[in-house]
Amino acid sequence: MGGMNWIRVEVDTCDYTPFRGRAVVVGKTIYALDLFQVDEIIAFSLKMNKRDDGSIAYTLIKLCKLDGLKIASPPCPFDGLESDYFVHLGNQDFFHVKTGTNYEFYKVQHICITTFQIFVREDGIHMIKTLHSIVLPMDIEACGQFMLTFGFTPECEDYEPIEGESAASMKQPKQEDETTIEENYLMCGRLKPRRK
Repeated sequence: MGGMNWIRVEVDTCDYTPFRGRAVVVGKTIYALDLFQVDEIIAFSLKMNKRDDGSIAYTLIKLCKLDGLKIASPPCPFDGLESDYFVHLGNQDFFHVKTGTNYEFYKVQHICITTFQIFVREDGIHMIKTLHSIVLPMDIEACGQFMLTFGFTPECEDYEPIEGESAASMKQPKQEDETTIEENYLMCGRLKPRRK
């Protein structure tokens, strides 16, 4: 399938699979952040069926919401806008970053960083195993509050299609076993600081 060909995807229910940010494909499963719920990671897949006429039908299958993500809590709960993002570290390893506003802390904004693995139980259910979670304070006195808008891993090139180039010809990411959080970066957008 070339990069310029669009294929109709049939959805197996009247629901669709809403996600935000970039989805991550690992094997035959697609992982993403739920569009409507912070801290919720969903899994879905595309099923390919060959029709009698020789054409191929793709079906979107929503597998599940993944349970098991245990995020450390900041000293005071976020009371305003929350944002999160997750980054694929290679293989089944990921990290999740979350922050939010709390107007009692106008000089510091807390950021929750959680590393985790996704695994499939014997019964086929996808689960999360939380490896480590920490809350770090960030000094925001000079710049004001911020929100997470996207994240990336430097060794993975951008997969946005270039006009006239198929996705199959693009360089694929390396599957590293020992990628650390320090090698990954987060981008954040600035919110207006609230004056007391």
